Amino acid sequence: GRCFYGCDSLQELYVPLGIRAFRNEALGDCKGLNIYYEGSKEQWNRISFWDTVEEALKNARIYYNHSK
Repeated sequence: GRCFYGCDSLQELYVPLGIRAFRNEALGDCKGLNIYYEGSKEQWNRISFWDTVEEALKNARIYYNHSK
């Protein structure tokens, strides 16, 4: 769904290792995100991203092997 759609003030997102997909518009209108992912870059690349999520990720900074 659209869990963070329109959250233009969202700056940080912590993503646990168990995430397998980001669906359409989950991050729509989120710009300049810092994403902290619990796993490696290789594990991140196995996550399924729908089209509009890929667009939001273009301007995101992703930090791997990060634990909260």
